[in-house]
Amino acid sequence: MGFVINAIYAMAHGLHNMHSDLCLNHVGLCDDMKPVDGSHLLDFLLKTSFTGVSGEDIWFDKNGDSPGRYDIMNFQHVGPGLYDYINIGSWHEGLLSIDDEMIQKNLSDMVRSVCSEPCSKGEIKVIRKGEVSCCWICTSCKDNEFVQDEFTCKACELGWWPDSQLEEF
Repeated sequence: MGFVINAIYAMAHGLHNMHSDLCLNHVGLCDDMKPVDGSHLLDFLLKTSFTGVSGEDIWFDKNGDSPGRYDIMNFQHVGPGLYDYINIGSWHEGLLSIDDEMIQKNLSDMVRSVCSEPCSKGEIKVIRKGEVSCCWICTSCKDNEFVQDEFTCKACELGWWPDSQLEEF
């Protein structure tokens, strides 16, 4: 929710700065702001800086991007049958800060960081709608098709069948 509030604050600061620059001591919209020109307002938005709702500095680079801020969460066992994400660090303006003592590690099993396993011979990757590109469903090609690339089955020419590797005909 903080991002939404900060976006509203950015717009308010941009409009205020535009009004102060174009309308001087005039109350309300002056003729120089009618109609509001979006590209002119963008110039003021890009020069905006303020303290965000959570106390962070908000500003924009030349591309209109605000600096990235990330909380680093660790999925932890917090009680009998209870698990939760615990904040163990952050990344802000290129600086990484992690409390190593807060990390709860799985010492018994190797954790695999994959969404989907590789497909078998004769199968292609079908990316799940709305998922990231590392998550897919493996789908077999039809009997008269071969694997053209990792995402495409291609039908053999009439009268032909794929070889035993299901990669060529």
